[in-house]
Amino acid sequence: MLNCSWSVIGQVNGANWDKDVVMYSQADGTFLSDPFTVEGGFKIRFNRGWDINRGATGDVEPYIVTLGTALDVVNNGKNLGIDAPAGQYVISYNKAGETLTVSAK
Repeated sequence: MLNCSWSVIGQVNGANWDKDVVMYSQADGTFLSDPFTVEGGFKIRFNRGWDINRGATGDVEPYIVTLGTALDVVNNGKNLGIDAPAGQYVISYNKAGETLTVSAK
């Protein structure tokens, strides 16, 4: 059994602060989350911890994720923000390639 999780921070599935999303291992080695509903922009973080953040390279904090586009994630990277309208989203994480994609559902 492989463990991988990302937490969504914002108005998520009716919660006022944050929610861990369940991620399932796929045949191609990636992890895919269940769809989750947000009320607007949100942030994500790896395994509920800020101490070893998996984030993006670059100088801007937070790094704004482009929906549907894979981004490289590294230890101690920049926090990940998503400027998006209310709706449903999924997270895909490629552990071997160290990439993350957030997509509208």
